[in-house]
Amino acid sequence: MADASERIIVLSALLLIGIIAWTSTTTPIVSLDDVRIELETEKGVYEMNEDIEVKVYFYNEKPFAVKLNTNIDKVIEGYTPEREPSPASTGHGHPIVYSEIPPNSRIKFHSRPLTPKYSGEYLISCLGANKTVLIFDPPSEGETVIAMMNKHSFKSTDEATLFITNVGLNRITLGDKYEIQKKDGDLWVEVPASLHHPNIWLMYLDLLDSGNVFRQEVTIDALEIGQYRISKTVEDSVTPESYTLIIEFEILG
Repeated sequence: MADASERIIVLSALLLIGIIAWTSTTTPIVSLDDVRIELETEKGVYEMNEDIEVKVYFYNEKPFAVKLNTNIDKVIEGYTPEREPSPASTGHGHPIVYSEIPPNSRIKFHSRPLTPKYSGEYLISCLGANKTVLIFDPPSEGETVIAMMNKHSFKSTDEATLFITNVGLNRITLGDKYEIQKKDGDLWVEVPASLHHPNIWLMYLDLLDSGNVFRQEVTIDALEIGQYRISKTVEDSVTPESYTLIIEFEILG
């Protein structure tokens, strides 16, 4: 009986060792919730006539390899939130095809070109991941600096952002200060800075190289319903020539 018991113990131990060895050499299967989805574009700012090549990656942050079903809907969508409704995603059943992702590495899932229809902030999404790029109208002949807001019409609770893009060759200098005016009949009346910039203006200059974008948050929660325009002066660091950039926008309530 003792010999039989010993054999059972030995066989059980060998079986346990085999299970552990098999488990340690088997790549675990994970879901989309277990990986990070990354959306990549070549740039963060595009002209209206440029296509945006969007690449989607699955990133495995674990210290061991994993397997993921990558035979799923390759839906990469893009739209301008202010002017277009969010696209309705549709899913379909597919056979399961597993792809292995090495530890602390990523694999490319899909890529697709997108063509925006409007200027402004352009939201790209895929499988729950999001990325925003800026779309601006092509500059007119001789134009070296382009200014725009993230939207054309705002509610007072919206986030408002001013973007200035250097599309020329020379570096641009610009500061913190801007002005806002409200339209009153045929006149533009200055809005007190305390209503749209509660802090004091910082006395510093930013340097904006060619191809780069300056981003500045604008406070609009104290602005009443109406038509407004924001103006900001920048300077070419070489010539030096000053430009006053003016963008009109609307507060809806």
